[in-house]
Amino acid sequence: MNDRPEFRVETDHPGRGQVVVAVSGEIDLYTSTRLRDTLDEIDIASVRRLVIDLSDVDFIDSTGLGLLVATARRLPIGSPFVVVCRTEKVREVLLMTGLDRIFTIYATRDEAVEAHLS
Repeated sequence: MNDRPEFRVETDHPGRGQVVVAVSGEIDLYTSTRLRDTLDEIDIASVRRLVIDLSDVDFIDSTGLGLLVATARRLPIGSPFVVVCRTEKVREVLLMTGLDRIFTIYATRDEAVEAHLS
């Protein structure tokens, strides 16, 4: 029996050049390729703001962290890259590794999207 939560990736385009990629489950060596494939399908040149929603992620390993860094590097200079994270365990990993210096972390998707619209 597999106790792993179902891994899912969904993309949304709320407008104004924003792209939201919502992830659920665990981001690790086995699932990061699906997330990478989704991110590779996005026309990075046209993105004004990329939001990675990790609200439903309860674990991220170094493979997932590396993917976030690689994604930030692909974005055009000046394109904000933000992460939504409400899971304390995942937030601690992001802070401990210093990734909060690469992207802004929000507690909710609404906060992340509204920050760009105002």
